[in-house]
Amino acid sequence: MRRKRLLFYAFCVLLGLILMLIAAYWSYYGELPFGIGRGRAESPIVNVLLLGVDSGVGQGNRSDTIILFSFDKRDGHVSALAIPRDTQVRIPGRRGVDRINAAHAIGGPALAVRTVEQLLGVDIDYYVRVDFDGFRAIVDALGGVVLDVERRMYYEDKAQGLKIDLQQGLQRLNGDQALQYVRYRSDGMGDISLVDPVKGEYAGRVERQLKFVRALARQAISIQAVLNAPELVTQLLRTVSTDMPPDVAVRLALLAKQMAVQDVETAVLPGTGATVGGASYWLVNEAKMKEVVNKLVLRRSDMVRVQVLNGSGIDGQAARAADVLRREGFEVVTVGNADRFDYETTVVIPRPGRTAEAERVAGVLGGRVQGPEPAAGGQSGADVTVIIGRDAPGRRL
Repeated sequence: MRRKRLLFYAFCVLLGLILMLIAAYWSYYGELPFGIGRGRAESPIVNVLLLGVDSGVGQGNRSDTIILFSFDKRDGHVSALAIPRDTQVRIPGRRGVDRINAAHAIGGPALAVRTVEQLLGVDIDYYVRVDFDGFRAIVDALGGVVLDVERRMYYEDKAQGLKIDLQQGLQRLNGDQALQYVRYRSDGMGDISLVDPVKGEYAGRVERQLKFVRALARQAISIQAVLNAPELVTQLLRTVSTDMPPDVAVRLALLAKQMAVQDVETAVLPGTGATVGGASYWLVNEAKMKEVVNKLVLRRSDMVRVQVLNGSGIDGQAARAADVLRREGFEVVTVGNADRFDYETTVVIPRPGRTAEAERVAGVLGGRVQGPEPAAGGQSGADVTVIIGRDAPGRRL
């Protein structure tokens, strides 16, 4: 049976439901029926790894959905970083490379956590492991989800025991139909596709799942959901395991309760699909990954936002400069073309008050720091604009 995979946005709401139900159960009964761990030392940011597995929450299943949620207790900010299941990694204690979803099958949530920590270079405080079959039951316990299905969706694979059969139009989806909707990928985009390398835009099932999760969020706060709370708790306990202490669950549940779906800052681990040695992998873009982790997970406020423009007329110069800056910890907000292509030297232009940041950029790329200009950065919100000149090929690009 093909694994029931729910990617990315659907779990933003699902994790919120899980946290709130954990808190509700603990507040009512004063205990939790599953084991809990201590987590890590007190920190303003709490990182929770969500692992989606096939039927049952045993160790032997691959985690086909992996999302790192980061909760900032200082201001309530919540972010979610989706890690494609085929991401190529080195799993601690093993030789060679593997797909990241193999870590859970080999060593359970503990090894999955270690693998993600090694990949991203961050500490993970807790994990929440979800049985996908339980998601269907939770949707049913909510009374279904009202959704406008945008197209006729039909796909059948008898060998895999898979059938997706949904009509177009506004309707109430039960748990099984909801799974069909979020699993449908017969649109040429698959699980995930890089559609714009410059802007870092990805497509696939993500847009449909965002639509679904909004509908799920509306249903989750309905009167029907409140009336069905005991059944939701029952389903939760059957399908979730975690090492999160109840007091932490309560605090995070309060944060999740206040967050609107559109307020959750989301990203996909940057990379591109490729076939290596006959196997399909998601190959991570190391430079862009560092930028995303700094922004979403670590929330570093000292990152310099840079706009990179090609003023040399040489194809790829701006993109190469952007990669160099990302590797050095700068946040590249836009990559594009300058107003002309006859710049002989690279020019670094700061916004007022950002001269020191411009000098840091020039220290990496070279070039001449120009006087501050109020319009530098334009609508991109960049602190510094770099116009790559014809002298760039002789530098570290």
